[in-house]
Amino acid sequence: MVSVTPIRDEEGYDAAMRELDALLCVPSDERDEDKIDVLTALVHVYEQRHHRPRIGKAEPIDVVLFIMDQRGLSRADLEPMIGERGRVSDILNRKRPLTIAMIRRLSHGLNIPADLLISEYPTVSGKAA
Repeated sequence: MVSVTPIRDEEGYDAAMRELDALLCVPSDERDEDKIDVLTALVHVYEQRHHRPRIGKAEPIDVVLFIMDQRGLSRADLEPMIGERGRVSDILNRKRPLTIAMIRRLSHGLNIPADLLISEYPTVSGKAA
């Protein structure tokens, strides 16, 4: 039987993370998978309640830049989704806002949930996009 306790504070969170780390360092054929599953679920719930609200929602351009960095994409890779090189530059430099059509193509082409791309953000002109 798996013996775990609820995570009620940062101390408990840190302890759960240390325990998870220790469990994951054990050879896979010797792991207590049930305990790993339960601890992972508890950690996830704690993070959603206590850590996530502190993280602000990223602006759409920051999301695109992050995905580009993570996947090793260049600005040229965005041309099929945004348009010619100058348009990509204007979008990434926040000189122009994303259009609905661009959002749809980026969402599909980069496999990004559209809701991460539709929020308003400031452009260089100072107007919210």
